[in-house]
Amino acid sequence: MLNPTYDLQKEIQIYSFVVDFIDFTFYRFWKYNSPFAEYNYCIKITNNKYHNKLYPIMKKKLLIATLFLISISTIAQDVKVKKDILSINKNEVCKLIKIELNHYDLKDLNDKDILSFKVESENIISLKGDETFKFFKFSKPNNNDVYFSDYDNTGLKFSLSNEKNIVRHLVKKNEFISDTGINYDKINDFFAEPRPRNSSVDEKIAQFKEAYKVVKDFDLKFDKNNIIKGGAEDIIIGHYKTNYNSSTKQTIVKVYDATNFLTGTYQKGEISLFNKNSIDYTLKSTNSDEIAKRVIERMIMSGYTLGDMQTKQFNINRENHKNEVLAEMKTSDNIYKKEATVYTAEGEKIEGILTLEFYELESEKSGMSSLQNYGGVASLKTKKENGKDKYTTYKAKDGVKICLKESGDCYAGIATKGVTGPKFNLIVNDTENLKLYKSITSKYHILKKDNEEKGIIVEGSTIFKKDNSEKMFEKLFEYLNDCPTLKDNLNTSEINLDEAEGLKKIITAYKNCK
Repeated sequence: MLNPTYDLQKEIQIYSFVVDFIDFTFYRFWKYNSPFAEYNYCIKITNNKYHNKLYPIMKKKLLIATLFLISISTIAQDVKVKKDILSINKNEVCKLIKIELNHYDLKDLNDKDILSFKVESENIISLKGDETFKFFKFSKPNNNDVYFSDYDNTGLKFSLSNEKNIVRHLVKKNEFISDTGINYDKINDFFAEPRPRNSSVDEKIAQFKEAYKVVKDFDLKFDKNNIIKGGAEDIIIGHYKTNYNSSTKQTIVKVYDATNFLTGTYQKGEISLFNKNSIDYTLKSTNSDEIAKRVIERMIMSGYTLGDMQTKQFNINRENHKNEVLAEMKTSDNIYKKEATVYTAEGEKIEGILTLEFYELESEKSGMSSLQNYGGVASLKTKKENGKDKYTTYKAKDGVKICLKESGDCYAGIATKGVTGPKFNLIVNDTENLKLYKSITSKYHILKKDNEEKGIIVEGSTIFKKDNSEKMFEKLFEYLNDCPTLKDNLNTSEINLDEAEGLKKIITAYKNCK
């Protein structure tokens, strides 16, 4: 809260004067004292070409810095504690009585008890490393109940005085006091309901303990720089190296598996792993071996159990890939291991387990073009007389029809104008003379006459043209030119060429024509 008597406009004028003074001084210094001005060495600042570019930039930086100073002066509270009297912006507000280190009583100026509080901290080990949580423990007069509040000075002016830091928190974060006095409404609201300790602290502790069970099961041991997994027989699963970087004052740890493969590197609060993953992990210890052991434990918690990590990672990747493929198979339009019946062009009927892929799964793509004939080949598993599995391939070009037992959907292999090679397409309307199909991959429909070798793609709209109906109808009438009255018998304005129901009207009209 700002002091009511504070004159912001006046202070801005003062800072403007300071900016102009510093600005002028800076310019004169650079113009006449810079070695670049006397010698044409590297850059000559007084040269208009460079001066016109650099001078406005420096002026802008000075102005930004000055405005930052203004913001600090307007936001910061002038806090003083003298003989237990707390003053904010020179206004006596209340009494802050120190009981012991980080333990205070807050009273009004008439010595009436308002509240008591302690500032405490707790060091924990979490999955992020060493963390410290600071918090307030508030209590009311004549009441043993404790009310917790996080102690976070982020965004507040820092002072070497612990009391001033605490007061600024009570002013800005808790809003219990201000330069006008004690805010009883805020205090009453705070004590109106229970305030337990931040549960996230206990959750982090519990998460670490749960993850650490893996390390305990490992019976992890260290012999010099060797990492050993205990058990009936101790096994060396890797080793580590440490190095202290004096320039950054950081300990660097390199962890190798049993094959001497670099598995992880720890520095600057992060474990960088060989598979490009990383773990944020900040440690306060300065003992290199202790840091190394805790880094190794953290890696094991995340599944990096050393031994032969390359082989393990290969198996993990293979299993993950397998799961990705299986998940995509469940949601794809491809047909995998479904009971089906195949009807051949020769009239043969074969039952078995069908697999028919219309397109390549995203999880299977390798970045190279596939040579597989997607949508053009189906595989049917049947049983031989001796009980062994038999796999038979059926191609769309052979005029095969396939029907699924569960859904009843049927697919036929047909050739289509503009499509490379015959493909299996879903049968939508299996009428005599003119049949309707739907492409699984492109989602468009196909009309095909029985006496024609190829069908025609029907698209009322395309990615290039929202309404392609007029041209499409012209192509359809040309394809169905053996029915001269078709055009006159159809109201094209009522037919949506992108929907099966609209195309069925064309089939009905064509059938009546025949």
